[in-house]
Amino acid sequence: MGPVALVVDDEPLVLALVSAILTARGWRVLRASDGENGLEQARGLDLDLLITDYDLPGIDGTTLARELCTSDPDLPVLVISGHPQAVEWVEGPRHDFLAKPFGIEDLASRVEALTGFAAARSDQATRR
Repeated sequence: MGPVALVVDDEPLVLALVSAILTARGWRVLRASDGENGLEQARGLDLDLLITDYDLPGIDGTTLARELCTSDPDLPVLVISGHPQAVEWVEGPRHDFLAKPFGIEDLASRVEALTGFAAARSDQATRR
């Protein structure tokens, strides 16, 4: 089985797009439309990546990331947002920011850089 990503975004089209891109590249994707559901989805799992919107209803993306990183400090986090101030939240080498709108290859290259899992083609979902 491939690497596991949790994708959290309250915009259904963004959630579907990011999930489809990762799935096509060999990732197992869990999806949530808010921070509370994201925490619930992650409970008891060993995630390889969190992709979250910055501005979520309820628990926002930064709170979600901090909560999950408390139990897994090495969890790679990609924050995606149309809010420019979200880039200021990015902390450390295992966190990155991707502005909306974004291209498929931009997402794939950020995922690969953060996780070490090749994301350029679906047959390359293996750790470098």
